[in-house]
Amino acid sequence: MSAEKTALISWEDAGISNNFIFRLAMDDTDICQEQLEILLGTKVAKIDFKEHEKEYEHDKFQKGIRLDIYIQDEDGTAYDIEMQVGENEKDYLPCRTRYYQSKMDGELLAKGKSYRYLKNTIIIFICTFDPFGLNLSKYTLVTKCVEAPDMPVNNRTTTIFFNTKGKREGLTPQQIAFLDYVDGKGASDEFTKKLDKRVKFVKMDSGKKADFMTWQQELIEQQEIGKEIGKFESTIKSIKKMMQNLQLT
Repeated sequence: MSAEKTALISWEDAGISNNFIFRLAMDDTDICQEQLEILLGTKVAKIDFKEHEKEYEHDKFQKGIRLDIYIQDEDGTAYDIEMQVGENEKDYLPCRTRYYQSKMDGELLAKGKSYRYLKNTIIIFICTFDPFGLNLSKYTLVTKCVEAPDMPVNNRTTTIFFNTKGKREGLTPQQIAFLDYVDGKGASDEFTKKLDKRVKFVKMDSGKKADFMTWQQELIEQQEIGKEIGKFESTIKSIKKMMQNLQLT
């Protein structure tokens, strides 16, 4: 999510599309499981492990990441659910999922075990914009062979992008109701009403409001650091270009 956009959201105005509120709402195991089943359109084995904002930072030389909602079910399938509002990284979302996938696989496969023991992983992005510009509400990405598209390539990985702005063809009524709810159209079915009630409940906690303010401040600080890095990189490029011009004269 864009730090700049998030910083403009007050606690009173923040809804399910806000990362912080989304994580709080999913803290209810039953709601989290039902949400996952709605997004996938199928039943999911009982959730036996759940962690919000899971951090991966193996060492100082690797880029650290945070997963919004990280889940493993009893069958060992791992799920990552991300709420994405800012479009600033739109062109890099597929690369981002690739990196997330690598970190998840590293944890799922214990050191020394064969690759055959890798379990299924499903990464889900809920976007409030169209990530690929085809006006679809759902994009499911799996590995395929270019020369033989119908040949199954089961590397046990799936990435799904939901778009709250796309046409609703091919979606279930529950998926439509949820995407409409995220898009600000209000709760319209049993689950979204339950979810909306959960959102209102967590927002009654004054302690969570204080945490929200701290979270926003951290995002603002990260944004400022990013701006300074951008200025530094721009200066370096200008110096390199100037030196190249001097060499040509």
